[in-house]
Amino acid sequence: MSGIAFVLLLLGSAQADTILSRGSSNEWCWRCHGMATFSVLRADGTIRTLSADSTAFLTSNHRRLRCVTCHSWEDVQVFPHGKNAHMAQTCTDCHTAATHPLNRTDPLQAMHFQEITDEFRKSVHYKTEGASFSCFSCHDPHRFRKSENPSLQTIGTQNGVCLGCHGDAARFATLSERRIDLSATHAWLPRRELHWEHVRCLDCHTSYAPPNLSHNILPADSAVHACEQCHRQNSILLDKLYRYRHVEERTRNGFVNAALVNDSYVIGSTRNRYLDLLGAVLVGGACVGVAVHGFGRWQSARKKRK
Repeated sequence: MSGIAFVLLLLGSAQADTILSRGSSNEWCWRCHGMATFSVLRADGTIRTLSADSTAFLTSNHRRLRCVTCHSWEDVQVFPHGKNAHMAQTCTDCHTAATHPLNRTDPLQAMHFQEITDEFRKSVHYKTEGASFSCFSCHDPHRFRKSENPSLQTIGTQNGVCLGCHGDAARFATLSERRIDLSATHAWLPRRELHWEHVRCLDCHTSYAPPNLSHNILPADSAVHACEQCHRQNSILLDKLYRYRHVEERTRNGFVNAALVNDSYVIGSTRNRYLDLLGAVLVGGACVGVAVHGFGRWQSARKKRK
């Protein structure tokens, strides 16, 4: 007997009928799917979790949606649920429509979902895995929250999406025959852990070609490897990690790329023009002093010879 059928047996047929009549309320779904241990055993012996974090959902961008907005109502009424109950919708089913699922004018057109989809289809993930790799492979719709302004405080969370597969050797082995060892593949990177704390995986592993929306994941050999691409005045970080910072913030208090220096000091990129000028004056003054001193000694030596 499946886990779902067993739960329904416990609930009783009358309770099940009530659930089926309450499709407008998410609470009936959470009664089962809100349990952390709610799962099913696959035919291959692996466990597939059927639970979702209701607390995370209530703070997500999708918190106002009913479960059946995305999950097929026809399949949800069947116990165990039909195969299409897992996810009947994709992101672009809603986010490219003229109307929002809440029957209001879609305010998300400016979020470029179609452009993101086009970028994603160029990515190494899509080219390798095809349709089996979707938005939901990286983004959990039950907890998704749009990051308005990527910063040092959100880097760990965003990198966690990538590390969910690439940082878990056991999980990666179920997806690919290739072995994964991030320490070995990043051995060339100086002060590796410091970079991982201050830069997102996306900043090196996605294309910078327009529209530059961080969804065209590149093959490993096409990722950024040249230090000077970040460590220079026109750092590529300004076009991705810090692209949402205001332009005026980039030159505040004399710092070139002030948006970066707020979070970290990047050699070659976060220079201060006033300090540069002061340094030039000091070096120039030292050179003039040496020249004057040398000229004085030369003049003194000439007089002594006379």
